[in-house]
Amino acid sequence: MNVRLLLIALTTTALLQNASAQTEAIQPAATPAAEADSLDDYGDYSTPEISDPLEPVNRVVFKFNDFVYEEALWPAARGYEIAVPPDVRYGVSNFFYNLRYPVRLVSSLLQGKFTRAGQETSKFIVNSTIGMGGLFRMSDLIPELNNVPGEDLGQTFGTWKIGPGPYIVLPLFGGSSSRDLVGRIGDTYISPLGWQYAEWNNREWTGEFDWETQTVISATDTISSLPGGLRLYRELKGSALDHYIAVRNGTLAYRKQQVAK
Repeated sequence: MNVRLLLIALTTTALLQNASAQTEAIQPAATPAAEADSLDDYGDYSTPEISDPLEPVNRVVFKFNDFVYEEALWPAARGYEIAVPPDVRYGVSNFFYNLRYPVRLVSSLLQGKFTRAGQETSKFIVNSTIGMGGLFRMSDLIPELNNVPGEDLGQTFGTWKIGPGPYIVLPLFGGSSSRDLVGRIGDTYISPLGWQYAEWNNREWTGEFDWETQTVISATDTISSLPGGLRLYRELKGSALDHYIAVRNGTLAYRKQQVAK
């Protein structure tokens, strides 16, 4: 294994993945129309009470993140959209959405939403079989399985009456409530994308983890989600005089609405 190349790949993947996490709560759109609907809905949520004791520091980090998003990641996202046909992009996004089924299942069960857990399981089965491994969202053709609200651990904590806590902006990761930040960490362990896979060589387990494959999977997932996530981020801040306030309030209001679903 070339350690230097591996470190470069891991660093690049982390940069992309953390930047897209700013809008991770919003499901990557399957169509441009759906993406526009998400933007319209985003502005309808009431702004929750906000605890932002770290605002001076958060603003500095926000400016740094904004520079990286706009100058590095947005051009990369636009290049991806130009180079990859829409049908392929949607297929990749659908595949990774399907792969995150364990996060939605566990979160639904922890909230006592057993009907929703059953719907998620049905969606996973339908999309994994008829949908060719999740490349096609065939579950959208079934009324009972269409538009099922997604769940994650941050939402679970909210339904448990755990408050959002202070707002925090981390370098590259972006901003979120401290509750959702803890939830993201938990989601990473539940999602297959965060699992460590052992290397298979000469029909035997090597005892090492296949970092190269994991890096490629994570990078593909992140790049596929960048256009939608960054477009939402840019639209959210674009019409506001204070970009920091707009992104902060919009993010927290959206998460409050998700917890209520």
